[in-house]
Amino acid sequence: MGQGWDRHLFALRLLAESEVAAGGFAPVVPHGLGVGYGIHDDKLGAVVTTYKPHNSPSDFLSALKESVEQIHAVVKS
Repeated sequence: MGQGWDRHLFALRLLAESEVAAGGFAPVVPHGLGVGYGIHDDKLGAVVTTYKPHNSPSDFLSALKESVEQIHAVVKS
């Protein structure tokens, strides 16, 4: 707790238990990332925010894309 990742897990749990299809929050520390996401039947969208010049969200977005593609491949097979 207290590192920020717990909020993501909490939001995902809420999504799994309800009809909510979107969530997210802004960066909570200068070197952190904010993540917004939307889940639809046929697509998943994400928006990443950051405080300049501390971070570039490009690495996170690349890792997120790769992770979602891997999960999709497992679920689809």
